[in-house]
Amino acid sequence: MRVGLVMEILYISCYPSSYFKRLINESKTLSSQPAQKFNKLFVDGFKQNGVNISVLSTFNHISWDKEKLFVKKEFINENGIKYFFLPSLKIKYLNFIYMHFALKKFLTRWKRDYPEGIIIIDFLKPFSWLISKYGRGNKILTIVTDLPEFLLNDVGDINKIKNKIKLKNYNKVIEYSTHYIFLTEQMNNRLNKDKKPHCIIEGLVDYNMKKKNEVIQNDTRKICLYSGALHKKYGIANLVEAFTSTKLKKYELHLYGTGDYVSELKQVIKKHRNIKYFGNVENTIVVQKQLEASILINPRPTNEEYTKYSFPSKNMEYMVSGTPVITTELPGMPDEYKKYVYLMKGFDVEDIISSVYEVLTKPDDELKQKGVSARNFVLKDKNNIVQTKKIIDMLKIPQF
Repeated sequence: MRVGLVMEILYISCYPSSYFKRLINESKTLSSQPAQKFNKLFVDGFKQNGVNISVLSTFNHISWDKEKLFVKKEFINENGIKYFFLPSLKIKYLNFIYMHFALKKFLTRWKRDYPEGIIIIDFLKPFSWLISKYGRGNKILTIVTDLPEFLLNDVGDINKIKNKIKLKNYNKVIEYSTHYIFLTEQMNNRLNKDKKPHCIIEGLVDYNMKKKNEVIQNDTRKICLYSGALHKKYGIANLVEAFTSTKLKKYELHLYGTGDYVSELKQVIKKHRNIKYFGNVENTIVVQKQLEASILINPRPTNEEYTKYSFPSKNMEYMVSGTPVITTELPGMPDEYKKYVYLMKGFDVEDIISSVYEVLTKPDDELKQKGVSARNFVLKDKNNIVQTKKIIDMLKIPQF
């Protein structure tokens, strides 16, 4: 990039905040909240660093007239950030073909207007392989949050075909990209065979959380809170069983989210009043409840292959709350984080019982200091302005 030029970025993902709230109300689903929050932090961070940033959404956007089969393109300007929505059809397979041409047209025009512009792709978003294909010629930065093979469906004749196509498309995105963001160095070693420029960004927190209130624990109950996917593979069944034990009976476990363990969980809470399930709620509510809890827990097992290539975004959200965090020692967790959290002895039921009891019986002053130090660390070193600055610096380095 020539000296003096303002960096121009086209970010493929997420919605304006006002639009997303409306989308949630229309669709009655909250499953896309983590992705929206993650990508919006990147977008806002780039904006705060003086980048000219536009956002392109490849999702079928909301049509307020349900009778229409064709949805016109749309443009929204929110807080100085331009959001583009491509036109689309409400017929699934025809829309796939239509979006193919709409993307090609949009990207051809954008590249003509910004020959030195940078395209940033969320690896998981629809049409990411098409965007990387038609974006070639400009720098393409891909945010990789999972290994391709971990994103495939369950085995089945139809799924085998779908998986083969998906894997091919994921690998095309990797091939066409000129730069990467990975969550862990292990992920870089696995995927970046050509040693292209990369940046490790294990997560980021909202700079504006500096203005938020401190922890607010108003009652005498000791509450352990978990928020996120309630899947067995994430250790939720063991966590719940631990709180049925005599040793943890006087403490409460509060759970927020949805997943394959929910039906069993609803049966457990009928017998154990100290375990409470609040469903899948808006992120703003979860953040407030994190401030009110005694500790926040992540019981994710460490023996699964995928844990080497991931850093749970919930750990970042937990830490910025100022409430002390207890977590398993995940292989993808950088050493710099470990002194700011309580590390569990393991992830089986007895390990959880022992670790939680040990933490909850510590003096309140010690717990408060642990939470405050974690909050200060991520707000200073891992906020979205600092993290996006690392990416900007990488993108400014000339390629030969």
